[in-house]
Amino acid sequence: LLQTIALGVGAAESLDDALAFVLEQVCAATGWAMGEVWMLDRDRGRLVCHPVWHGVAPGLAEFRQVSRQLCFAPGEGLPGRVWQTKQPEWIADLGPQSRFPRLEVARRAGLAAGLGVPVLAHGEVVMVLDFFLFEPTDEDVQQMRLIAAVAAQIGSLIGRKQAEAARAASESQFRRLIESASDLVTLVDGQGVVRFQGPSSERLLGYT
Repeated sequence: LLQTIALGVGAAESLDDALAFVLEQVCAATGWAMGEVWMLDRDRGRLVCHPVWHGVAPGLAEFRQVSRQLCFAPGEGLPGRVWQTKQPEWIADLGPQSRFPRLEVARRAGLAAGLGVPVLAHGEVVMVLDFFLFEPTDEDVQQMRLIAAVAAQIGSLIGRKQAEAARAASESQFRRLIESASDLVTLVDGQGVVRFQGPSSERLLGYT
């Protein structure tokens, strides 16, 4: 499963496409009825629902529609609690004691158990995956480990993308500073070879 997900994520054209593929693969491999991705909206300080995958059972489309209209702060709902604690949470029974805001629509959809798992990049939660079953189910350690491994795989990918974006931004800023500098700027390696000469050199010295 992890190898299939790695290949599918690598071939996806966008992050949403990659995450939708992950949800479908996990549900197909584990028997979960549906899966959702709650992504961090940093401007709002909330988790918002992005990709959702589910089967054709009645009521799941309504549950999906309700999820797409919600957002959760830290500690709110299953996604918010997982975000706050940075730990997986298994809900064996989506009953009145489950602190589940979407309880009524979940009942209409026939959903009875849930699992939330954080996706971390550089130690911070960037999204939460949650999955649901049609039957009340006690915690399954093997399935939690599998989905946690999937989440770690996604987090590693996002972490690499963030590092690449930060490096590209840093290099772009460096180029802008150097190109606009009036000073002579030269980069020389350990062997004394000039690796870079600022554009102001020709203007000030009269030769390249």
